[in-house]
Amino acid sequence: MRKSAYKQWGMKAMKKSKDLWGRKRDEKKNLTAKEKSMLKKIISKEPRENKKLMLDFWLWTIAAIQYTIKEIFGKNLKRWKLREIVIELWYTNQTPLFRAYQQNAEKVEKRLDEELPSIIQEAIKEEREIYYWDEAGFKSTDNRWKTRWKKWVTPIVKATWARFWVNAISTVSPKWILRFMVYEWNFNTDLLIVFLKKFLYKRKSKFTLILDWHPTHKTKKLKVFLESIGYQIRIYYLPWYSPELNPDEQVRLHARWDLKWTFPKSVKEQITMVRKVLYRQQKQKDKIQSYFRHPDVKWKST
Repeated sequence: MRKSAYKQWGMKAMKKSKDLWGRKRDEKKNLTAKEKSMLKKIISKEPRENKKLMLDFWLWTIAAIQYTIKEIFGKNLKRWKLREIVIELWYTNQTPLFRAYQQNAEKVEKRLDEELPSIIQEAIKEEREIYYWDEAGFKSTDNRWKTRWKKWVTPIVKATWARFWVNAISTVSPKWILRFMVYEWNFNTDLLIVFLKKFLYKRKSKFTLILDWHPTHKTKKLKVFLESIGYQIRIYYLPWYSPELNPDEQVRLHARWDLKWTFPKSVKEQITMVRKVLYRQQKQKDKIQSYFRHPDVKWKST
């Protein structure tokens, strides 16, 4: 036995002993250096971009990498081993940013490099304030949460599972200004005009409003209204399928995060909670300013 051999002859006996713990490395259950470099090239691109492999998934999960290795190299590696290999290749588990496949990359670049600076320059010359516009919906069933409780005992929280939602309009300015309106009706051009009238109430300054291509933003009613106020508000549109360029999108994302921890029992309670969350954001000027520093927005102040 190993223990008795060690007691009698020390480490020399251990080296000679054949009964050692552990097992020999099986090359079939590991990747060679060449195979690892090939794998790195494959996972450096989106799965669907590789037309030769004909991969039918969107994200590089461990299960997806395991399937790919089996198909290409004929090796069925354990998931724990794959995690080690992926970390060795300097690939970590990250949350991706989703982009619409209909998005035109050239138009987005043109917008950021040419159009946006010209809009800012025009606003400075004409003494206009710039605002970004967005609409958002908040559902009562959006809550996803966890809590601390006794071990082996599932906690019970009393909440209503009735489905209802409220909507909100918000505008955000690089001068740290956030304005909003919460409502429970469907959004249309009439509601848009009502908000703009409130927005202009007792104000003499002109505005530049940047919004998306929602059908209600392109109606004849809106054009007639803009003419009636002498184009005090000038409208520009974001590129198609590019919500990430809108800093007001961050208002919605932060509001939904805060609403995760709420339990509304009715539409009125939901409206109150959404207003509280947006009022809180309204006071956090540093947070509003950070929306324009977001890497996707690429706001260029002059």
